[in-house]
Amino acid sequence: MAFEYFKSLSEPPTAIFCISDILAVSVVKQALHEGYRIGEDISVCGFDNILLSSMYTPGITTIEQPCYEIGRTVVQELIQNIQRESKSNKHIKLPYKLVERESVKKIK
Repeated sequence: MAFEYFKSLSEPPTAIFCISDILAVSVVKQALHEGYRIGEDISVCGFDNILLSSMYTPGITTIEQPCYEIGRTVVQELIQNIQRESKSNKHIKLPYKLVERESVKKIK
């Protein structure tokens, strides 16, 4: 388990950023089992903002990505590349949103 690895480090982290909300829930669950206070002893942040992250206790702080907009943009770019002779290789940035919940310590 990832939490076991982090806990075993000579200087364990005070915060863990997970690549998905599912992994964040797993880290939170294990940390709670070990007696950690989430949002106090350790902060955990996920990525995706799936429904589970708001339903879990404590709520998982997460990064929300614009999934619909990502899909729409990819399809538009693909269609344009199919229709063009010279293909576009542009870098597109879409907005994201930090959704703050109880799993991250408030810094005063």
